[in-house]
Amino acid sequence: MRKLREFLRLNFEHKLSARATASSLSISPLTVQAYVSRIRVAALSCPLPAELESDAALTRLLFAEVCVVKTGGRLTGPRCVSS
Repeated sequence: MRKLREFLRLNFEHKLSARATASSLSISPLTVQAYVSRIRVAALSCPLPAELESDAALTRLLFAEVCVVKTGGRLTGPRCVSS
């Protein structure tokens, strides 16, 4: 969870590129893209609201099973599964 909070700091406060963020946190650029996608779906902004101060609450919000249906019927978003 520490990397997730650090990711949010680098993303919101320092506005690092995906590549620089990935390098700084020793994660893959694909993980950075996935986190950015989850942040957009959750509509997060900085500073985080008080109810997201706990790591558990932040994890529940960002890693919930969420799908967004776009025009054309494509499922997008974290962990979308088409049946």
